[in-house]
Amino acid sequence: MIGNALERAWGAFRFNVYFFSGVIFNILASWITYLLTGVSLSPSLDYVYGTMFFAFAALYPNTQFLLYFLIPVKAKYLAWFDAALYIIMVVQYIMSKNYYAIIPVVVSMANFLIFFFTTRNYRRISPKEFERKARFRRQMNAGRNTGNTTTQRGHTVITRHKCAVCGRTELDDDRLEFRFCSKCDGNYEYCMEHLFTHEHVKK
Repeated sequence: MIGNALERAWGAFRFNVYFFSGVIFNILASWITYLLTGVSLSPSLDYVYGTMFFAFAALYPNTQFLLYFLIPVKAKYLAWFDAALYIIMVVQYIMSKNYYAIIPVVVSMANFLIFFFTTRNYRRISPKEFERKARFRRQMNAGRNTGNTTTQRGHTVITRHKCAVCGRTELDDDRLEFRFCSKCDGNYEYCMEHLFTHEHVKK
């Protein structure tokens, strides 16, 4: 079920790349362990299946599984529980000074880490996004200081419309209508009373 869901989401090619990269990383872990310690470890698909489940939980975090066919548990919680078991396993290896056994756990998870970090949306923390937000705040502050603001009950309120002559806004009267003057140089808005009687602003 998990493999079919990933293949539908990614396509056959990307799914095969993900699966076989996990197998290759597993084989590399065995080779690294043998070269560093001389201990021969047989590659296991258990870690590959584990990384497949992590990828499934990242794509479909709210999918529910029935634990013991009775208790509904979301995939994201099972993934966190599974990750906790991996961490406990690594801690146990460290405490027992069985360091070579950590290598397969860490290396075999490389394909999930690559998948996770390459599919994140980094645009929201990019310099361009920070610049856009700063520019938006500056424009908002400039709008507060240059016209369409009024004081109501001791609070400064931003209004959508404000007559450049009398200063009335839509808060003064719901029946007021406002129009921009095409002959004025600039962004000047007038109520219907002053739309045709004001002096045009020329720069």
